[in-house]
Amino acid sequence: MAAVLLMTPVSALQANSPVTAASANQAASSAAEQMNFRNLAAGLPYEWSEAPEASHPDDGYKLTDGKYGTLDMNDPAWVGHLRGKTREVVFDLGEEKSIGKITARFFQDYPANSILVPLSVSMYVSDDKENWGLLSHNATQLLWGEGPPRQETFEWDGSRDGIKGGNTDGKLAYARYVKVAFTMHHSLWEYIDEIEIMGTDGKVDGAVKVPAEQPHFLEPGEATAGIRNLNLLYNGHYANGLGDWSKERIIPNISYVNKDGEPVDWLFDGVLYLGIASPSGRDFGLGHANLDDWKWYLDKTFAASGDMQQLNEAAKEVGAKLTQPDHKVKTVLMIPNPRNP
Repeated sequence: MAAVLLMTPVSALQANSPVTAASANQAASSAAEQMNFRNLAAGLPYEWSEAPEASHPDDGYKLTDGKYGTLDMNDPAWVGHLRGKTREVVFDLGEEKSIGKITARFFQDYPANSILVPLSVSMYVSDDKENWGLLSHNATQLLWGEGPPRQETFEWDGSRDGIKGGNTDGKLAYARYVKVAFTMHHSLWEYIDEIEIMGTDGKVDGAVKVPAEQPHFLEPGEATAGIRNLNLLYNGHYANGLGDWSKERIIPNISYVNKDGEPVDWLFDGVLYLGIASPSGRDFGLGHANLDDWKWYLDKTFAASGDMQQLNEAAKEVGAKLTQPDHKVKTVLMIPNPRNP
């Protein structure tokens, strides 16, 4: 049978206390002033993991020339990337230096010009440009809603945030290389203008090395609800019924079947039902869907013969044939992104 886990989808609402944030920023500014921090990236060249679009190019210095873009997509200060997943930009400070704060500034103009701020921005440091230690990983506060043009600055401030990687107890990082990585929407534009790396030459008191972390898959356990292998099944509205999941379609997704289509072992131990498109064409992930769309998705997923019941029937049938009737297939369900006011 299917065991259900509800997880938030494409975005998560976050709340901050203005008083707390203001106090922290004031304290960070004071610390930076006392250490005579300056922008170590000013005027530096850098390396992109993937070149920006030719229509919004980068001469190799636009992120460090001190020129901030206006709320106009045609402002040449903005560097544009289109489609894909993650982009990375790497800075070489020339030698190891003490780093206390990094900021990266992005632009959003949606839906008018299909430009969204990143879903998340991560910041790293390294001694060899190959092994990277994590400073921070932050999600957008703007979310991906409609509205007038606006900008968002993603920031790591060591005096406020500490260092995320390697259980490091420090407020300043001591490193030569800095990397900023941002996760894009798969089909829309991403605009960035300035990255600042605030710090000072040499190693000051409290500056620490950040242990490198090798990329790896999330280990199965409490954080994954015990799921080892999660199978993504898109169950929105798609042409030719591709978003509709019958018992027969599900069985080879949760079990290994022989040439006769008969289950001989379990396969994926978890299923993620993800609906992106509604029959109206409105997008659940971007917050476009209205109440009628939500009702359609609820009915499609939870109706007596809907996708969840089909999964349940598939799990029961495979369990019976494998003489494991108590086997559970864990299920992760999408929650549509609420429409922004």
